[in-house]
Amino acid sequence: MTKADPADAASASTRQRILAAARELFAEMGYSAASISKIAARAGVLAGSIYWAFESKEKLFAEALTQASDEWGETARFSANDRRIGVATLREDLTLLAGTFADGPEFLRLLMVVATEHQASSPEILAAAAAVRRMWRETLEQGLMADLAAYDPEAALALVQRISRLVLQLLDGVFMSLQIERDQVSAQALVAEAADLAERELSLGVGRLPRA
Repeated sequence: MTKADPADAASASTRQRILAAARELFAEMGYSAASISKIAARAGVLAGSIYWAFESKEKLFAEALTQASDEWGETARFSANDRRIGVATLREDLTLLAGTFADGPEFLRLLMVVATEHQASSPEILAAAAAVRRMWRETLEQGLMADLAAYDPEAALALVQRISRLVLQLLDGVFMSLQIERDQVSAQALVAEAADLAERELSLGVGRLPRA
C-alpha cells in the first residue's frame, strides 16, 4: 500500500483541498457518514494524507467549521459594506444577512451536525463550535456597546449580551425553518421578522438603561 507523503500532506494546497472536500461532505452527509475515505476521494488525496495534515477526523471537522464561519463572516461584512452592527441600525444590518441565508450558510449546517450527531460531540469539536458562536456574539456585543457609552456600563453590557444571545437564537430558527419549509417561507421574510423582534427588545432595553 502506498504511503502518504508528509510533505505533500502538509502543503497549503493539499490542506485546502482536504478542507474544501470535508466541508462539502460534512454539510451534505453529516459527521458519521462523511468518512475519511470519502473525503480523501473527493479531495483527490490518499486517506493517510488527511491524518498527516490534521491528525484526526475531529480536528479536521473543527478546522472545517472554523474556516466556514470565517468565510461567511467575510461575505456578511462585504454585504453590510464592512460596517459594524449598531443600535440604530440593528434591523437594517440583520436584514442584509437575508441574502446569505438563501442557501444556508455552510457553517450553520456544520453547527447543526454538532447539535444533532452524538459522534460529532467530542471535546475538540464542541470547543470549536462554542468558539464560533462566541465570536459571533462578541462581534454583536462590540458593535452595540460602542453606541451605549452614555449608559451604565454593567447594565449596558448585560443588555447587549442578552440581545446577542437572542439574535443568534433567532437566526438558528431562521436557518431551521429554511431547511424544513423552504417552499413556504423566504429568507428575506424570516430574517426581517427576527430583526423586528431583536430591534424591539433592544429599544425597550435601552429605554430602561440608567445613565452613566
